[in-house]
Amino acid sequence: MDRSRTMPRLCFVLTALLTLASSALRSVCMLTQFDETVGYFNPGPLPTLSNVLYFIAVAVAIAGALLIPKGSLPVTLDTRLRLPAAFLWGASLAAFTVAALLFCYKDRTHDAILAPILVGLPASLFFFISADRSGLYPDWLSLAGFVPVLWCFCGIWETYADQYTTMNSPIKISLQMGLIGLALILVSELRFRLGKALPRGAVAFMGTGSFLALNGSVPILLGTGAHILDNTLHLFYAIVLLCGGLYGLYTLFQFTWFPSEREETEDGPESDTPDVEDDGQTRPDGPDSPNAV
Repeated sequence: MDRSRTMPRLCFVLTALLTLASSALRSVCMLTQFDETVGYFNPGPLPTLSNVLYFIAVAVAIAGALLIPKGSLPVTLDTRLRLPAAFLWGASLAAFTVAALLFCYKDRTHDAILAPILVGLPASLFFFISADRSGLYPDWLSLAGFVPVLWCFCGIWETYADQYTTMNSPIKISLQMGLIGLALILVSELRFRLGKALPRGAVAFMGTGSFLALNGSVPILLGTGAHILDNTLHLFYAIVLLCGGLYGLYTLFQFTWFPSEREETEDGPESDTPDVEDDGQTRPDGPDSPNAV
């Protein structure tokens, strides 16, 4: 068994399965165990198992990445089919900016909501500009890639300052964890774009980030659709988390299943010197050469 090929793919499969299982379980908890009057899940085995899956998913992502043989992963990220996924994330950020300004800003008592609104549009532009690019980015575009990371932290600050949702609410915590997940996905990819890749770390961080983002978005979207939740801004955050989580899964899938054709690993690029076959002819420096001693 070639662990250098099978382990990265196994990491993606485990991430996808855990994300699917946890999102489904937490959605069931949202639809059946959430107490709307207090804003918490009712105590029980399902909410407890849902919380435990957070720790299991992170542990699996890290352990799986460490089991990948060192030096076997490429240090280049080939995302030639990135355009739909990047455009989707960029469009969700642009839509968040407009929708939050129109429907949420006037109802908020704190100014922290201005931060994600103001940063949202510049953050979306990064994805629109880079949607059809692959490989290394120019320095200015790599720098622009940190604007969406800033948006994630603005969102964390805004949800922390939200006075309408209790501090330890599972909704607030899942949104904040999801935003941290988006930041992990972005930073992992930007290291490739800057030529400072951390391949095994990228597998762990993208897997963790995708899990956190999707696990924080799907239950909120379903809960809002079922009229269990009614916070409009949380709905807008969940849409961005959904698009960012799908982007992270796509990037992880592309990296683990379809690495670059000319792989450059952590141990350095493959040799460009072609193998020379012995055709039976006398070489200039061979024993029959006139220059031989």
